[in-house]
Amino acid sequence: MNIVTGGSNHHSSPQISLLDVLFPGLGGGCLSSAQQLLAGNLDSYSRLFCTFGMFVLFTSYAVRYVWELVRSYFTSTIHVPYYDEAYDMLADWIAHQPFVRNAHSLIARVRSPQRTSIQYQAKKKPLTFSPWDGSFPFWYKGHLLILHCAVKEHREDIYISSIGLYPNILKELVEECRKKYLNDIQRKVSVFEYHEGEWKKARLRPIRPISTVIMDKQVKDVLLRDMEEFLDEPTQWYAARGIPYQRGYLLFGPPGTGKSSFSLSIAG
Repeated sequence: MNIVTGGSNHHSSPQISLLDVLFPGLGGGCLSSAQQLLAGNLDSYSRLFCTFGMFVLFTSYAVRYVWELVRSYFTSTIHVPYYDEAYDMLADWIAHQPFVRNAHSLIARVRSPQRTSIQYQAKKKPLTFSPWDGSFPFWYKGHLLILHCAVKEHREDIYISSIGLYPNILKELVEECRKKYLNDIQRKVSVFEYHEGEWKKARLRPIRPISTVIMDKQVKDVLLRDMEEFLDEPTQWYAARGIPYQRGYLLFGPPGTGKSSFSLSIAG
């Protein structure tokens, strides 16, 4: 004999407290501890530690919740992408600010001197420190700003936020960084390196006069005349109409024959 019993399975959905809605993850454990505390099932020391722990836990969640509200609705933010030259402008300005000395997280970098002596580089390579992976408050023209450094794969993203809905003070800061950067790189050549589909400035080199480059004089004169012709005013006709007008040179030879020196010299 086969007996079949029928019935309906009702899955009771878990109840969600208001505390879970406002502070996700806080409700369950906190309510359980509170029930034990209110029921008087704990001794005096346990009640003390339980009360203190609940206070710390609730405060941390409350502060985080309030800060997220402020950050989302009452702050202005400016982002600086890693592979843009504006990143170098801002990073150079930050490295020279007093608040960096008290930052809780720093990264040390070697700033290579503009010399070629191996002995000099081994002894005199200076270190620079900059904030790393965190949030760092600082004052700028009477305004409280917060620098955020987020480390991602192969790069670091920087963004700065301020209290208020108008980003004027942030624009002033970036403009100051730009002016300082342009002043620092005067009479220098920027050397860029290709990495992961982007060109990133790697270092600065002082401008070298073409007269100091030792190479075959006939080759040098031919190249200089060709470049002068390429940069002549009539050639701007192509640029004005968006027509590609390019010139390239293939320099080859053993080390020490002036290839890199000549390239850096004409770039300056």
